[in-house]
Amino acid sequence: QIVAFDIEFVTPDISFDFSGVTSTFYELRDRGGLFNYRTWAKLFSSGGLLPRVVENMLDAKVELDGRLRNVINEFTRDFAEDMTAGLPSSGAAGKTGSGKDKPKTEDAVGSMRKKVETEVPILRAKLEQYLDDSRT
Repeated sequence: QIVAFDIEFVTPDISFDFSGVTSTFYELRDRGGLFNYRTWAKLFSSGGLLPRVVENMLDAKVELDGRLRNVINEFTRDFAEDMTAGLPSSGAAGKTGSGKDKPKTEDAVGSMRKKVETEVPILRAKLEQYLDDSRT
């Protein structure tokens, strides 16, 4: 399993959102309840005068995890398609039960094995270089 980028040590962007508080004051002023004690008591008891705390790192981590998962899935799918391109489709092999297609299938499997044996070590070396690089 490939673990997503670790952004644990990135300081989160924490801010306070006062938009609810300011809109409450404007609404009270417009309705004429700015100096009404009952209105203030309701606001204090409901928490309507408290600003919201907004932390953006969690959203960034979720977005980063999703992008990384998509890139890994696309990369894996594309590489698998390249490696198995010469093989007959499973539907075609199931419909033709004749023995004359067996040598073609065996040749296709043999060429796929050779391709995998040559391409996978190259891919593994590139991935190890990438993972060992301190810039990534």
